[in-house]
Amino acid sequence: MSFAINFSKPPGLLRLVVGFALMFGGCAPRATAMEWRAGLTSDGVGAIIASGRIDELDAERLQAIVKKGRSASAGTSPLSWDRHTLVVLHSGGGNVIGGLKIGYLIHKLGFDTLVERSRFCASACTFAFLGGVDRAVEGTFTIHAMSLASEPVDLRIAIDDIQTVSALVLSYTREMTGQTKMAEAAFEVGSAGLEAIPDDLLRDWNIITKVKRSAQDFSPEHYKTIYCAERRDARWVGKIVCRDLGLGRLDARITRALAVLKAVPDATAAAGEQSVWIAFRDGCEAAYQNGFGSSLEGGAAASKMRLSALRQINKEETGVQDCLEFAYEARAKELEARVAYWETVHEIASHGGWKKGP
Repeated sequence: MSFAINFSKPPGLLRLVVGFALMFGGCAPRATAMEWRAGLTSDGVGAIIASGRIDELDAERLQAIVKKGRSASAGTSPLSWDRHTLVVLHSGGGNVIGGLKIGYLIHKLGFDTLVERSRFCASACTFAFLGGVDRAVEGTFTIHAMSLASEPVDLRIAIDDIQTVSALVLSYTREMTGQTKMAEAAFEVGSAGLEAIPDDLLRDWNIITKVKRSAQDFSPEHYKTIYCAERRDARWVGKIVCRDLGLGRLDARITRALAVLKAVPDATAAAGEQSVWIAFRDGCEAAYQNGFGSSLEGGAAASKMRLSALRQINKEETGVQDCLEFAYEARAKELEARVAYWETVHEIASHGGWKKGP
C-alpha cells in the first residue's frame, strides 16, 4: 500500500522532493536493508525493532508490520500496537527522505522511539527518531548533513534543489521538536563528518523527552511541585514526572506562575488550589493501578499470561502518563491565564481604569 504524507508543501513540490530521495542520502556506508520485526527490548519491553540502512520504502514496511500486528491473535505478541507502542531504532542512516517518511508515520501512529544501550542512530535515522511522541536515547545519537549519492547527478540541478530539501528538513525538525537547532547543527557538521550529540543538548534541543542517563536530566532541584530526589524510582507518578522532560518544563511554568500570583489579591486561593491539584496529580497513580505482580511461572498458559500482563502494564503506564500530562498542561494553562488576567488588570489600572471618553 502507498503511504501519503502531508509535507505542508504543494503536491508538485512534494513529488519533486520525493524524487530527490534517489539523489540525497546519508554518508553511512552501504549496509543491510532495514529489517522490521516485533520483539522485546533488552529490558523485556514489547517493541517494534528496526535495524539496518534506511531507504525510501521503509515507512511502507513499518505500516505493513503494524497492520499485520493489529490483525494478529491478541495472545501472540507483547505489543498492544496502540498509542505509545515503542519503536527501537538502530541504523547508521541512509535515505533522508526515507527517514522523514518513517518519522511522519511514527508520529501519526502516536508511537514512541528509543535508541538502546550500545546501539546508535545516525544521519537519516535521527529524523526517523524525531517522529516519536516520547523519545529516549540510551546509546549514541549522531548527526551530519546530507550528501550526494554515489550515482552521477546533474550538479546544476542538485545545487538549486538541495535548498528545498534543506528547508523540508528544517520544517520537519521544527514540527517535531519546536525548534531547528538539531538540523542547523547537522548542516554545520557537513556531509563528510559525524558528530555525536551530548546528553545536555539532547535535552535542550528537545530531541529527547525521556531521561535515560543522569546527564540528560534536570537537577532534582528543578522540580518544585514534587520532591524528585526521593521519587525517581516510585511507581508510577514520581517515576514518570521526575524522568519526563516535558513534565519537568511544565513544572517550571507552574512554579513561575505561582511565584507571580503570590502578589495578587487572590494569592491564598491559588495556594489552596495547588494543594487540591497535587492531590489530583498523585491520584493519577491509584486511578490506573491494576495490581499486576511478578508471580507468573511456567507453562504455555503462564507464557500467554505474561504477554497479557506486559501489554496491560504498558497500558497502565500510558494511562498514568496521560493523566499526568492532562494535570500538568491544564494547571500550567490555568495559572498562566490567571497571571495574564492580573497583568491586564494592573495595566488598565495604571492608565486610570476605564473612563468615558479619552
